[in-house]
Amino acid sequence: MDSLLRSAHALPVQEVERLLGTTPHGISMEEAQRRLERFGPNQIQKPKPPSIVGIFLHQFASPFIYLLMVAALVALLLGDLIDAAVIAGVLVINAVVGFFQEYNAERAV
Repeated sequence: MDSLLRSAHALPVQEVERLLGTTPHGISMEEAQRRLERFGPNQIQKPKPPSIVGIFLHQFASPFIYLLMVAALVALLLGDLIDAAVIAGVLVINAVVGFFQEYNAERAV
């Protein structure tokens, strides 16, 4: 039935009324109450805002960031502490800048 409802705009009015169980005058109060109990109120749920930790961790969810993390780990394992520190610093700076941009955008919304 869902696929039929998605293309309801192409169906004759009588067919849409039959599929939805309604008439040109709407549904009865009893039917409205049954549908309210079955489906709940016709309201869009507000999404839960992301947490501060979630926003920060989201800054590390990128293939390029993963590549930089691997490069820092390889440099560390090879004993090249300066390169590892520079790469780690870039990752932290990128995460902090991205966090503040995303956090401010979330607050603005």
